[in-house]
Amino acid sequence: YWSYDQQYDNLTKTQKYVVDYPELASPLRIDGAAGTGKTMSLIMRAYKLLSIHKKDNKPFQIIFFAHSHSTSQRNEEMFKMYPDGDMFLQQDSLQNIRFITLLEYCAEVARISLTTLIDMDAGDAKSFQLMLIEKIIRKAQENCKIRTYRPLISSKLRTVFDTEKTSLNALYSILQHEFSIQIKGRTDETIDTYYDIPSIPNGLPCVEKKDKELIFSLFCDYQEELQSLGSFDVDDVTMEALSHLNAPVWRRERSTKGCDYIFVDEMHLFNINEQSIFHYLTKNLSQKSVPICFALDYSQAIGDRGDVHSDYIEKAFGTTVSQKYYTVFRNAPQIADFCASIAASGTLMFQENFSNPYIETQSNFTQEEEQKSTKPILHMYNDDIVMLKSINEHIGKIMKELQCKPNDIAVISFEDSWVSKEGKGHLEDILGKKFILLDFSQKITTKDYVLASPYAINGLEFKAVILIGVDEGRVPQTMGTSDISQHFIKYSAYNLLYLASSRAKYRLIILGNKLKGRSSCLEHSVVSKHIEVIEH
Repeated sequence: YWSYDQQYDNLTKTQKYVVDYPELASPLRIDGAAGTGKTMSLIMRAYKLLSIHKKDNKPFQIIFFAHSHSTSQRNEEMFKMYPDGDMFLQQDSLQNIRFITLLEYCAEVARISLTTLIDMDAGDAKSFQLMLIEKIIRKAQENCKIRTYRPLISSKLRTVFDTEKTSLNALYSILQHEFSIQIKGRTDETIDTYYDIPSIPNGLPCVEKKDKELIFSLFCDYQEELQSLGSFDVDDVTMEALSHLNAPVWRRERSTKGCDYIFVDEMHLFNINEQSIFHYLTKNLSQKSVPICFALDYSQAIGDRGDVHSDYIEKAFGTTVSQKYYTVFRNAPQIADFCASIAASGTLMFQENFSNPYIETQSNFTQEEEQKSTKPILHMYNDDIVMLKSINEHIGKIMKELQCKPNDIAVISFEDSWVSKEGKGHLEDILGKKFILLDFSQKITTKDYVLASPYAINGLEFKAVILIGVDEGRVPQTMGTSDISQHFIKYSAYNLLYLASSRAKYRLIILGNKLKGRSSCLEHSVVSKHIEVIEH
């Protein structure tokens, strides 16, 4: 870790603009690809604001939000390295900062125990949601809801519900995406606002009013199932917190208990309900613009977000000053080029709907850092067992060559069954190693071998990343046969592959199964020679 002054001296002009930005009453937004220094700029800006107010002996309170506990923990550790960092972290200090996940904050406000949540683990949450959707579709078929709507809905949506053209697994996945991104993420969960938003180009094709009515009816069934189980998902906790924050008691207490400034890392990961929380946290009740600094990269958002200019982020916080980051810091040039090739191939396939953050890139890697770096390698094995057994060899080689610790390497699985608790045990038996299964609440020690799904990895950085199960059967998943479902599945596969690959600083190793075939998402990268292929 460099000192604050060393870090500041090595910032780009754009990054210094963010750290030094004097205005505190209006929002400041940072756009940039993975590894462009967005998070570091946020942390340095927070430290500078606290230092200025300490010098003036004025009180100043900051809340710094992240999506996952691991990311929040890492941010706090970086902040601690600065002079007075420990003092600012003391909540009774005149100038203080608190690093916390939004979920943990909302649970505190709503007085809900985190143990009652169904989705502290991203992989388990996804599986649980798919299970509930499967249940409501089965009921909708039994009570003839879908059959009743069939003659009334558009031919495109009818194709999605035709099991001869779209497999059930593909149907469940595309409905989960619609519930999460469209209904929960871009409406206030009423049918009237759902009518108003356009369907996502690479998502569920809702072109008629009756299309929206059928999907919204299924969404209501999903919510009822969740409620009947007595479990809470993120939206339940968030909405309960909103009711507390919008109540008379908090409105009276805001002037003394509210914060002065908000930082949000990875804003693109929060849906509209979660983003609404930020309006209620600062001291000034009548403020038209929220004093907030946030970073985002739409290309890391899992699944197509449609026309992002109509999204809540784009218009919610008042007139926003925006800065675009171009310089790639985190990734080695070879990994940055590979990530750029993934983004470029996604853009070629999906035109303007796929966000490509690598239009302009540079590398600030030193000669010493470049010596640690290699071109990403795709290893294709005869079957899954041979592929999984090879993980030990790859981990051992990386630790030796980079002189790094186990927690500097992340194993990211594109096979859902390997990131379940049972699957993790099976993997541990094969490799003779104990892995920690990363989720939103996880703390990682230097001795931990890290296993994660792509859904739980966002915001983190590792010296090396090993992607397992990257082949045509799984990336993209070949489970739907209609053009509509395959388009959606492939779009999400590009997002996840880009997201997982961009976590690596020096080494990126990708493992696949020959029997399933090489992933079509990698073809552009292979042809453009941004990844080396080794057949075993």
